[in-house]
Amino acid sequence: MNSAANASPCRLLFLGSSPAMMECYRHVRDRVPACEVVGVIPNTWGRGAPPNPEFDELAAADRFAIVDLDDIAGLGVDLGVSVQSDKILPLDILALSKRGFVNVHLAPLPEFRGVGGPTHAIQRAHEDGNWNFGLALHYMDPGLDTGPIIDQLDFPITRDDTAETLHDKTEALVIDLFARNIDKLVSSQERVPARPQPKAGRLYQRSDISHELDLNWPAEKIYDWVRSLTFTGKPRPYAVHGTHRIYLSLDEPGLVGGGAPVPKLE
Repeated sequence: MNSAANASPCRLLFLGSSPAMMECYRHVRDRVPACEVVGVIPNTWGRGAPPNPEFDELAAADRFAIVDLDDIAGLGVDLGVSVQSDKILPLDILALSKRGFVNVHLAPLPEFRGVGGPTHAIQRAHEDGNWNFGLALHYMDPGLDTGPIIDQLDFPITRDDTAETLHDKTEALVIDLFARNIDKLVSSQERVPARPQPKAGRLYQRSDISHELDLNWPAEKIYDWVRSLTFTGKPRPYAVHGTHRIYLSLDEPGLVGGGAPVPKLE
């Protein structure tokens, strides 16, 4: 924290309204007195995601300002923090924060820029020989998840992980990554040291996720792809046989090892 007793508090703007973002907000509220939260830009619920009533309750209880991108210029923001936000910030907005905007990205960088990190990590683990996953804290720039990396946490992908379990493990670590970095971000009068990302990397979009499998694939690949596409509420993996779609699921939730998918004919 800033050692000067009479230093002005860091004016912090949050972007996002997920449970992980709210946990980060509470950490600042309760444990970072050198911060003043000047506003929160919640997610726009336009992609099929349900509203979060817990966020509405928190906003009503704490009475923090709900703002949008057009309000940032008048807030005097020192630091912006994006946690699972659906906003992509243009350069003129990024320039408004004196200490930059940082983003918690729920996948390793630069390997998994964009969306669907858990799905692609499971699908590529054998091919790449990479059984690690994690999350990164990085500065935002005009590119998508291309800014310098401040800090990163890693953990192993297990043989029974699904896209959902991998996502949940990653989301649970957001507060750890945030908490171990927020004090230095707040106390510094400029950007903290960060390492530039190499240009090589992968950018994944929603259209890169295919839910169709080929039953002629090796059993190991089928199993990996079923795991990679297993997520409550998301479209299910399937294979086409004649005029039918055969939907595939794991034979038992949390199965350890190479359990075979069980086809369901519809």
